[in-house]
Amino acid sequence: QLVSTQSTGAAPALAQYDSLYQQWLHKSNPDGDEPTLKSLGSGSDYAAFINMGGISCIDLTFVGPYYTYHTEFDNYHYLSNYADPDMNATKSVAEVAAVVLFELANERTVPLSATSYAKYVSDTVLNSRLKTDLAEEDIDSEILEKAIRKFVANAEEYEKSRPKFEDQKRMHMELRRYNDQNAADGAEFLYNHGLPGRPQNRHMLF
Repeated sequence: QLVSTQSTGAAPALAQYDSLYQQWLHKSNPDGDEPTLKSLGSGSDYAAFINMGGISCIDLTFVGPYYTYHTEFDNYHYLSNYADPDMNATKSVAEVAAVVLFELANERTVPLSATSYAKYVSDTVLNSRLKTDLAEEDIDSEILEKAIRKFVANAEEYEKSRPKFEDQKRMHMELRRYNDQNAADGAEFLYNHGLPGRPQNRHMLF
C-alpha cells in the first residue's frame, strides 16, 4: 500500500478533492484513516504473476458505468465519447502508473508496506469462514492465529528498520537483503504442488 499511497497522493483528483488519494479514501473507506485495497481476484492478466510466482501486483481502475466490457464495442470510440469523454480518468490512471514505476525504480528501499500486507492477511483470514470450517472439522485454529499474530508483529518490526536503510552510507548487501525480503513477501505463501484440484494456483491466500 505504500507505493499506492505515494502515487495517488501525487495525482490530481477527478472531483472536489485535494488529490486522487483523498478521493480514493472517501470512496472506499470514508470513515477510516486509510483507503481500502480490494483483492485482485484470479481472472485477469496478473493472475499468473500472483498465483504462480507470488509477485506483488496492482490493478489501477476507476469504477463507473462500463456496459461494453468484453464486447465488440469495447473500444477507443466508446471510451472517448461515452465512458471518459474528457480523458480525465485515463490521464489520472496513466499518471499514477508512471509514478508507481518511478517510485519502484528509484526509491532506495522497495516502497511496498510489509505492515499493510500483514494486516491484509490477518483481516482476510481471521474474518473469513476459515475458523468456522476448521472448527466443524474439529481442528484447532489457535496455531494459525498465533502464526498470523507473529507475522503481523514481525512485519511491524521490519518496517521500523526501514529508516536506517535510507542512509546512503549503509552497506549495499544489507540494503539488498532488506529489499529482497520485502519483494519476496508474496512468494512465502506459495505451495509448490498447487492447491487441491487447481495445480495452476500455488498461492495459498489468493
